[in-house]
Amino acid sequence: MTMKKSYPSTKSLRAWIADLLVRITFFKDWTRLVVSYVKDNKAPSPLPPIFNIAILQSSARTIALLIYQLKFSYQVLDNGEERQIQQSSTTAHDIGNGIIIDGIYLDGAQWNNQCHQVVDYTDQRRTHHLPSLLCKLVPKSKENVDATNIYECPVYLTALRALSASEAAKHLVGTITIPYSETESFWTTRSIAGILEVNE
Repeated sequence: MTMKKSYPSTKSLRAWIADLLVRITFFKDWTRLVVSYVKDNKAPSPLPPIFNIAILQSSARTIALLIYQLKFSYQVLDNGEERQIQQSSTTAHDIGNGIIIDGIYLDGAQWNNQCHQVVDYTDQRRTHHLPSLLCKLVPKSKENVDATNIYECPVYLTALRALSASEAAKHLVGTITIPYSETESFWTTRSIAGILEVNE
């Protein structure tokens, strides 16, 4: 019965309750937040698509464009870039700063800080933390200069992903675009994906 009422999770009950409290706190803080900068230390499930829609609606009003004219653009940040963005986020309506999202893990790959792209994992762990992402809304007409080296990485709620085709919509949150090494078919064949929750 609990699983019918809760968000998908592979955590133990104790870890799930602690996780739930963190998520509730996040939403309480977020609803009080007026500035455009948000640091999400726990990916905002149970309802990430609604979170995305809220960002779209708020941003569309701020920059005076219709929702269907906008798309999400992602940039993986190093610590220095993240600090710089935090310090420059002083105005409440400067959507150019975007939002910073943390809490996504790469399943089957890892992020390389030196070459600033996704690479094959080099240790025994299959899951690796992806550094914070700067998520900005840009007009759809704006072309991505490095589109040839960008991987459309699906993001799922848990490492279980979708157990069946009918559950795909329930577990798939969306996609993020990140730079990659190798070829796109290399990552697609290996089913590389982002996940919002790792087993503890």
